[in-house]
Amino acid sequence: GHGDFAERVPEAGGGSLARLATGVNDMASRLQEAYRTMENRVDEATEELRNRTDEAERANLAKSRFLAAASHDLRQPMHALVLFISELSSLEHPPRTSRLVRQIAASAEAMETLLDSLLDISKLDAGVLQPEIRPFPLQQVLRRIEDDFAQQAADKGLRLRVRASTAWTRSDPLLLERILANLVANALRYTPMGTVAVHCRRAGGGWRIDVRDSGIGIPKDAQEQIFQEFVQLDNPERARHKGLGLGLAIVRRLTDLLEHPLRVCSAHGHGSVFSLHLPRAIPVEIPPGEERVRSPGSLEGLILAVVDDDELALAGIVSLLTSWGCEVVSGENLERLQMALALGGRAPQAIISDYRLRGPHDGIDVVHLVRRRYGAELPAMIVTGDTGPETLQLAQHEGIALLHKPVRPAKLRALLQRQLNATPEAR
Repeated sequence: GHGDFAERVPEAGGGSLARLATGVNDMASRLQEAYRTMENRVDEATEELRNRTDEAERANLAKSRFLAAASHDLRQPMHALVLFISELSSLEHPPRTSRLVRQIAASAEAMETLLDSLLDISKLDAGVLQPEIRPFPLQQVLRRIEDDFAQQAADKGLRLRVRASTAWTRSDPLLLERILANLVANALRYTPMGTVAVHCRRAGGGWRIDVRDSGIGIPKDAQEQIFQEFVQLDNPERARHKGLGLGLAIVRRLTDLLEHPLRVCSAHGHGSVFSLHLPRAIPVEIPPGEERVRSPGSLEGLILAVVDDDELALAGIVSLLTSWGCEVVSGENLERLQMALALGGRAPQAIISDYRLRGPHDGIDVVHLVRRRYGAELPAMIVTGDTGPETLQLAQHEGIALLHKPVRPAKLRALLQRQLNATPEAR
């Protein structure tokens, strides 16, 4: 231990023993005082460190909460930009202009990815993301993953294989989809040629989803490092077109939040397998969802009701839908939409609305009122920059599809086609 500096040697008597006792006691007193001084300094330093740590944590939390709360406003201009670039890309241009448009599109896509990653990690750090755990068929998520990444894989000359599954699990479907999307995006990024495969199989009393690639692989000593923020093994110079290195950091936070263990098996130069372990769930009886097949050009002549209170975003989505051959009736709020529908005299066949609108009504209200007048089974989509779970729960409860800004046109078209094809029970 530290010893007891309060103890003293008796100084009774005289002579050399008394002088020695006095010297020992003086030394003990000085040591006791020095020890007290040292303890005080350690206490002061510890308190200062604690205060600075608390201050840094408060500042970081405030930053995260600000970004989480501001996600809608930050995504809005990006959403409009993506829509305008998509329409611009579909037009005929001279070769030099076409090259510039492609460069602008690539820059916007990189900016969109960076913004999504920063906002997602901020919401996770702020603790404002609460999972909604429920039983559901994994095929719902696997189908969306295949739809979203098939074109990206084809553009790189890769094969994307997503095996259909009849498995049911208990999780948050939206957060699980984000985990798998980040893993597949990561696999496509680091696979120069070959295949990326997503398979679900039994594992003990649960399920295991493997995301397997034939890419460059990960050295053994880096397999934990890759889940840290801002880590990219092939990007030490921080080339921004390769992202910020947040994709797998988000995956780790989400798997921890959902309590789904994630394992990595890889060797440098021999590809990688990310294995996500999920609980099994008893299938719940759901109405059968047979799909009606529509021709690829069936958006031609489709009448759409569209609402967005942001002038640029509204102009962008109207222009995009019109370029697909749709007839668009639009307004920046419910009242303006109702006036436009009354003037046009034609019933909409689907609804696309922003969630947050100026005035007393939000996007859910728009869907309610348009469905009340034109049919309760009208397909509807909410497009929003708000990633809060409350919005998702409301939309799911009302049978409304949800898209997060900025929306890539291919994803919007695929979801619109899926909504139009599906029976009301399958939406």
